[in-house]
Amino acid sequence: MTWIIENKSHLDKGISEYVERIFSLTLSHISQRIGYQPPLGVKAIVLIYDCKQGPIVYWPLKQGKYEIGLCIEGIFPYQIIYQMAHEICHIYIDPRVNGTMIEIVCQKTALDILEEIGASLTNAGQAGVDKYISDIRLAAETNQNLTVEQLDPDSIFRRIQELESTKTLYDRDYNNLIAFKLKEIIDPIDKLGLIKSIRNSITPKPPSDTTDLNTNTQTQVNFDKLIENIKLDNLELAETLADIKKN
Repeated sequence: MTWIIENKSHLDKGISEYVERIFSLTLSHISQRIGYQPPLGVKAIVLIYDCKQGPIVYWPLKQGKYEIGLCIEGIFPYQIIYQMAHEICHIYIDPRVNGTMIEIVCQKTALDILEEIGASLTNAGQAGVDKYISDIRLAAETNQNLTVEQLDPDSIFRRIQELESTKTLYDRDYNNLIAFKLKEIIDPIDKLGLIKSIRNSITPKPPSDTTDLNTNTQTQVNFDKLIENIKLDNLELAETLADIKKN
């Protein structure tokens, strides 16, 4: 994928080049780890400085490019990776649809990718990455007055369904708590095991015509379908999630 930065008046040349390097690294890593092309195809990615709406994949979608807003106020590699991995996740799932489970998967993906590539980008190394992620977790726990340890794994599916029933997409703290709990369950088996299967496990499904960009649908996940789809790729992960769901 190629990309450019718009609104360069907000980003001096040094920061623009820095953002380009970190973003390219993030995109390349995700592409290799996922191992397939986005459902709407490989297109140019236009990055737009936007601290009002961003980070966001902009709607309406364009045929020849993806437009992503991000809020970067300095040289903060962890912030760049965290924001961009979340938005790239939406592109790899399908930017025409969203839902509570998709948001949680993209929050988890942002944490996953930061864990995997963040250490080499500052002198702080892995300790710096761990602290950044720990701070995200602490903020979520503080704001929700709920710890990840207090989340019973058997309650995860129910909690997601409750959020879906109220069409709650952007409770970032609550989404992060669930993402951290999912990390405890999933990471030892297949860290990116959800992002690969979620698109085919939601209702309503994205249009089969990938040139149809006029859809902007809020979806719900079919957990039985998700487990069946994961089983095609990773039987151990599918069985682990099935055990949680039936309890």
